[in-house]
Amino acid sequence: FGSSWHPSLSISPRFAKPETAFSAMVIKTELCHFTEYRIYPGRGQRFIAKDGKVSFFITSKVDSLFHQRIKAVKLRWTQAWRRMNKK
Repeated sequence: FGSSWHPSLSISPRFAKPETAFSAMVIKTELCHFTEYRIYPGRGQRFIAKDGKVSFFITSKVDSLFHQRIKAVKLRWTQAWRRMNKK
């Protein structure tokens, strides 16, 4: 009897937790270093600088703008611009 233990046998159906119909699946997302948009798995491009700082970009356009040293605050479509201009 000692080796045939099973979790479903120890809990009475009255006390068992009901299964939720709307259990949300959690997807790990990263934030774009430049635009602050969410990046879902399989998207984006990771850049590691010589000093070891890791930047994660959503598109090659954003990667290019970052390397041209263009400030995100000056681009109307970034979250930084929206924050600065209270939109």
